[in-house]
Formats: sequence, C-alpha cells, structure tokens
Amino acid sequence: MDEDDIRPSDGSLRWRALIPNREGKTSVFRISGLSEQQVWSIAEEKVIPIRNKRLVGRADLLAAVVYNRNLNFSPDVDAASRHADIIEWPDEKEKRRLIAMDLASEAKVIRR
Repeated sequence: MDEDDIRPSDGSLRWRALIPNREGKTSVFRISGLSEQQVWSIAEEKVIPIRNKRLVGRADLLAAVVYNRNLNFSPDVDAASRHADIIEWPDEKEKRRLIAMDLASEAKVIRR
C-alpha cells in the first residue's frame, strides 16, 4: 500500500484501499505461513512493479474475515504466485463501501 491508503491520524487502513476494481475484484496475496522476509519479497517482486509507487506498508487481513462478509477468493491458476482476488462483491455501490469499511477496520497495517 502507499501513503494514501493509510490514515495519518491513527495509522489505520482507509476503506478505499479495499474497494473492488471495475471487474469486481480486490487483489490480495496469501501470506499465511510465510516469514516477514518472504512477505516483503512478494511485495518487492510482484506488487511494486505493477503499482509503480513507493510501498510503505501492507494490510494483513484474515481470510475468515473476508468469508464472514459473504465474499470469496479466486486464487490465480499458478498457486506458487500466492496471488488471489477477493470476489463476489455486491453490485450495489453502498454495500461494497460498507463491506470495505468493515474489512478495513479489521485489517492490521504493517509499515515497512
């Protein structure tokens, strides 16, 4: 995530960071079981080249939190990439916003 995704007042995640794209997907990486070094390696190799912005941190969120909001994951075909998308967002903009706010409140921001 970049600086715009973090609230300066308390360091929490802004909900806009989790809003799905036009295809209805929110890009994530599955990091369970990885060391801190491995997690940041994924960021260096896969996130920074795509976003082309300075990475200041990440937001960790348990999969159960996503599932409990009636969302699902669509992992990439290449399981080794550890990339997945959060999918099955509601069509209504306000419902997506409320879910993103709820997810953001559960996320733990880890700064670099």
